[in-house]
Amino acid sequence: MSLVSIDTIFLNQIKKTIGWPDIDKLLLDDDQIKDLIVYEQLQNYFTKFPITMEHSENIMGEKILDFPDEFVFGVLDCRVVDVGLLGGVGGTFWDMAASQAISNTYMTNGRSGAYGKQRYNPSGLLHQVDHQRQMLKSRQNQYTTIKSRVDYPNRKLYVYTSSPGKLNITWAKYSNDFNDVIFERKNDVIYLCQASLMMHLANSAAMLNDASLEVTINFEYLKDQADKIKEEVFERWSQIPDVILVHAV
Repeated sequence: MSLVSIDTIFLNQIKKTIGWPDIDKLLLDDDQIKDLIVYEQLQNYFTKFPITMEHSENIMGEKILDFPDEFVFGVLDCRVVDVGLLGGVGGTFWDMAASQAISNTYMTNGRSGAYGKQRYNPSGLLHQVDHQRQMLKSRQNQYTTIKSRVDYPNRKLYVYTSSPGKLNITWAKYSNDFNDVIFERKNDVIYLCQASLMMHLANSAAMLNDASLEVTINFEYLKDQADKIKEEVFERWSQIPDVILVHAV
């Protein structure tokens, strides 16, 4: 039994390109079409449009995370946020500096103005606290080390930070279920499956060409049509940029 799951109505849309239902079976049966044709195009689709799975946890120092399941094939996004300002995960210099920078001010005592007087802000006193915090954050970023590395052969993610923070990961997954293809892209995957099925038939006909047969297959036409369909789909997909994360704190 095939590992690929696809509803009959979509499978019939793929088979119609080689004459179904007038021709019930031509070289490949339904399970073979799923394994040899649909599976390959699902891989192409999820490589470009992976399923996302988010994960978040506290981090300090180094963490080594295994890929969550067999369908996870990579990492779309990995970043450490709230560095040095996350309570309960450490007591570093930056935690204490940030705490002292905002202590005994209107931010902690809940007042809406300096010295307890509403809207009283002499010489921009209230804004100085925010400026001080921004300066502290800049210095913290300068002296904080954050790095990550994906070990694809061993299916592991390595993350290190010299300051405590929150680790946010977006995993990339694939699926063997056609229903996991988003609605807007289902027709594209069907077109790619049709093209792949026509190409398979064309290649088989070219190798098994027999002049004594009453009916012959125009394999050149099938190849041309298959190439045209694939080119149109991949051209649409190429207009959608891939997301590349360089660094984020």
